[in-house]
Amino acid sequence: MESYLYTAVNREGRKVRGEKRAEDVVHLYALLNNEGLYCLNAHRKAQWETQTGKPKNQELSLMCKQLAAMLSSGIPLVNALEMLRQKSDKKKMKKLYAQLVEEVRKGSSLTLAMRQCQQAFPPLLIYLVQAGEMNGTLDAVMERMAGHYDKEYKLRNKVTSALIYPIMLLVVTVAVILALMTSVVPSFLSMVGDMALPWNTLLLISMSNFIVAYWPFLILGVLFLALGVRMALKVPALRRGFDELKVKFPLFGTLNRIVATSRFARTFSSLYSSGISVIDSLQVSGDVLNNRYFTEKIGWISERVRRGEMLSRSIEASQAFDPLLNSMMYVGEESGSLEDVLNSISDYYDTEADNATQKMVAMMEPIMIIILAIIIFFVIISILMPIYDSYGMIA
Repeated sequence: MESYLYTAVNREGRKVRGEKRAEDVVHLYALLNNEGLYCLNAHRKAQWETQTGKPKNQELSLMCKQLAAMLSSGIPLVNALEMLRQKSDKKKMKKLYAQLVEEVRKGSSLTLAMRQCQQAFPPLLIYLVQAGEMNGTLDAVMERMAGHYDKEYKLRNKVTSALIYPIMLLVVTVAVILALMTSVVPSFLSMVGDMALPWNTLLLISMSNFIVAYWPFLILGVLFLALGVRMALKVPALRRGFDELKVKFPLFGTLNRIVATSRFARTFSSLYSSGISVIDSLQVSGDVLNNRYFTEKIGWISERVRRGEMLSRSIEASQAFDPLLNSMMYVGEESGSLEDVLNSISDYYDTEADNATQKMVAMMEPIMIIILAIIIFFVIISILMPIYDSYGMIA
């Protein structure tokens, strides 16, 4: 069903504007006619008008946790969704709950209702909800997904929080450089006059003059560069290369690989523990990572597993994930306890991702401080050398 915006006239002759979901325009006219409204015009709601926005991991975790509690208490699904709609204080979530309630009341399953919500819900959640509805374990699935999205939120929050200080240090470095080039160096020029200057001072003055004269064009250049990079990353081949670079880059590569391994292990564990086949679990896990390099590798792994090769051997041959993942999954396959091992792997790599983040930040801080010190030292030396030479000439 599609959402339509309409303008109609009621029985009193007053214009009424609103929104209604219908199969098509003919169906919309019939629905309005049943309500005593004569439709003047209507159009399908554009995607930017319809899109409510995707819920964040924290919101998904809360939704799943509340649904799990209500469903396990015997509350019917439609009543549980209606209660969530009434309790929610966020407009985005209220709208999503309202759409779910509307679809479920018409007889749709929760899976189908989620698919109708303009891609607001992630494929992983929809896939597991479908499995839960088929197996009669929807409350257990919701409980598991609440923990899944809670861990996703905490992992992302830890990485973001750890990167705040290096980013602030980078901003301070750029601000100091700009202040020196646009304020200190021009003041220094008035002091040196026509003196013979060393090469480093001439270089500093040239850089300062360039920044002062062309700063509007520099800002525009940075903006156009950012826009160009964003457009270039929409090209599949370039995006795939960029995603691979993120994994193999010396400083950030280890962190990105560990985080990807953590997310893959957690997602695959949730799917496999719900009774979903290995092939389907791999496919959904690849989509969740949102990285074309890993998606391609997981597709390659899936193909080898389909041909009868062990999952752990296929992962090892791909060389995509952290090597320890292969060994732990091999133990699980050989012992017949892959489900239990997957849960342990997920918890282990959550901790490893946190440790990798802390290590990367610990490496970045001294590097950026040294770079800032070198720049300031270069500027100070370039300014002091002519002054010292002038005093020597006077003496």
